[in-house]
Amino acid sequence: MTTAEFDRHAPGYRGGMEHPFKRIVGAGLDDFMRPKARWLLRDLERHPLRRSASVPARLLDYGCGTGAFLRALRAEALRAEGFDGDLAGCDPSREMLAEARRTWAGGTPPAFDPMEGRCAPYSDGMFDVVVACGVLHHVPPRERPDAYRDIARLLASGGRAYVFEHNPFHPATQMVVRTTQLDRDAILLRPAETRTGLRAQGLRPLRTRHLLLLPPRTRALRALDLLLDRVPLGAQYVVASERAVET
Repeated sequence: MTTAEFDRHAPGYRGGMEHPFKRIVGAGLDDFMRPKARWLLRDLERHPLRRSASVPARLLDYGCGTGAFLRALRAEALRAEGFDGDLAGCDPSREMLAEARRTWAGGTPPAFDPMEGRCAPYSDGMFDVVVACGVLHHVPPRERPDAYRDIARLLASGGRAYVFEHNPFHPATQMVVRTTQLDRDAILLRPAETRTGLRAQGLRPLRTRHLLLLPPRTRALRALDLLLDRVPLGAQYVVASERAVET
């Protein structure tokens, strides 16, 4: 999907929640974002960043759209007293960014900045964490190395990249992507491809985990879903990778 098409979808963007199957398993877009936010916060708690604690950590949502992941991350961090660093988001669609600012609630919004193509408007090494949440399946395969390269250059020494993507082996995911207008251009990535792309830019893959094995609508199952992240049957997966610490 082109930037212009994302601009057109921006007002009232629902992240594909028009699909009847997604409405069955989740009440809204937040139900699909919060498991990712919880997993990220838990991973950062279990595997702290190797960085100075004298300044706040900085986290970028690369291809943030309307800021749904950052909203979920802020809500989960406040609830669990997790990540309290600075947040930022960037996206090629200016209309998506406008919607992100308009719909942000609960304090001052993060900086939402427009990208030029695949290039984020920040200097090298500016962020301790870069998250790409459901972004790369919209990027044509021939252009993905540029996205991986940009993600890698944004990371500080010891910084970490987290790529969340649809699991191409999951039958429900295949069905939803195939029948969702928003995903009509999507080409899903296998976890091995994601690891290879990150490794090619000098990042060391740390772990691959799976999410949304269980329906996110059911609150009682959310904690169990986190415990089952090593089971490679979830509807989505995440690859965590790290830039080496410079000495």
